[in-house]
Amino acid sequence: MLTKVHNRMISGAAVNVADFGAVGDGVVDDTTAIQAAVSYATSTNSTVELMTAHVISSTILITAPIVIGGSRSYTNITASFVGPVFQSSASYCYIKNLNVSGGASFFKQTASFEDIFIHNVDWSAAADTLNRHFFYTDLTTMTGEILRIESCEALNGVPIYMDNCSVDDIYVTENIFNNPCQFVFRNLDQLSTGASNNVYFERNWVFSINGNLTDKSTTARCLQVECDNVLYVRDNILNGAESTTASNFIYFLKCSLVCSGNDISSIKGTSTTSVIDDKGQTVGDEDFVIISNNSFDQTIVALADSPEAMIRINEKRNVSVHNNKFRSLRCFPCRFYHSSDTGRYPENLSFSDNEIFDQKHPVACQVFQTIKNIAIKGNKIYSIKNPDSISVNGRTIPRIADVYVSFNNGVNLDGVQIEGNVVFETDSAAAIMTIYRNAAAVTSNILNVSVVNNELKGGGGAGGCLVHFTSATMAAVDIINNIGPAGIAATVGTEPAGNRKVNNVIT
Repeated sequence: MLTKVHNRMISGAAVNVADFGAVGDGVVDDTTAIQAAVSYATSTNSTVELMTAHVISSTILITAPIVIGGSRSYTNITASFVGPVFQSSASYCYIKNLNVSGGASFFKQTASFEDIFIHNVDWSAAADTLNRHFFYTDLTTMTGEILRIESCEALNGVPIYMDNCSVDDIYVTENIFNNPCQFVFRNLDQLSTGASNNVYFERNWVFSINGNLTDKSTTARCLQVECDNVLYVRDNILNGAESTTASNFIYFLKCSLVCSGNDISSIKGTSTTSVIDDKGQTVGDEDFVIISNNSFDQTIVALADSPEAMIRINEKRNVSVHNNKFRSLRCFPCRFYHSSDTGRYPENLSFSDNEIFDQKHPVACQVFQTIKNIAIKGNKIYSIKNPDSISVNGRTIPRIADVYVSFNNGVNLDGVQIEGNVVFETDSAAAIMTIYRNAAAVTSNILNVSVVNNELKGGGGAGGCLVHFTSATMAAVDIINNIGPAGIAATVGTEPAGNRKVNNVIT
């Protein structure tokens, strides 16, 4: 006589771990029962349904396609070992509806895959540790088609670390990352065997990178990504990152970037790194960068903890930085900065229609070295002051733009338009721009600069000007239809011959 019907006896039913001896009370060790259920389910292409609460003492191995989690809203798993809780070599895996605690890493993938989906999983690791991960790979070469991490919450540890794993499309969406350490998401092609294609990091909340680390010397990077096509970073919140070496919202290599609708605040780093940092290695002229409609707020960050810039572009071409809001910065809002003479010179760069509030650094946008076709247009700078007497190229005067070249490579900094910008308030003499050809730049020059239709509403008095020159050997500049306050000069310094100064008004 049949006295008990197990789910596994019913064709197409989910496999319940209770049928394999799991107690599910959060006290008894259910490792053996869960592993037996998973092994059975992978042989029958079934779903594993967990109970209310489980204690496990070693890793659950997944070797074939499977769904784990079942229909319950949450299953509590306590795992006090190093981990991972799950280790998969399967081509397909869907993990859902779990609450994992106890200090173990959560999920490790050890082989190439087609689709991994982790949904609605809460995970916590011990504070002040770098060797616990929410999702990670074994750092050997592998490929994947789709990775999705969605609606999860991770506390402490390093959430996603997957170097040398080349995936067609990665989606990290609608997650909460509290006090992550070192990285939130890292995917680099360290072995040069192929990078991922597209990465989508969207609608995530990230709070206090390195917040629970005692040693702040490790990097604090939300995203460190190398991919072949496009990195999409949209509608995220990052509140807080701290490192004595490098803090970044985005540190990206090779790929194009779409960064929009993000709210970034309180990034503490060093004066040599930037919040959005282009690390070069661009692969084609068709690449692009769009940074738009973001908010950057550094109100609580002191000068000693300020990064070099909010945005630094090194080698990219076809760059548009527009419609962003920058508040209380003690650094450059934007720096077009070709730091070393790689031969890959940035072109077609725009810093336009941005709003800058309570700026505490003397320069809104810097153009540095041999770059071509730059537009700084339509920006509104509501207040720019220099309370810390920060010097940029030997000048402390607040100004909209600073243009500089010192490379001696026969390539010119060519085509700069400073147009339609407004400075509403400053507490000292100000300028629209300073322009500096270093004496070392014997074979490189600054060409085709126009300063048109800009307005300084504040910043009058001695020392203020429309354009400040530091070399008479550069090419002539067009200075047309600008407005400045009483007491300033049209130009300061030894200006080049042939400058056109037309219809400027000093009131």
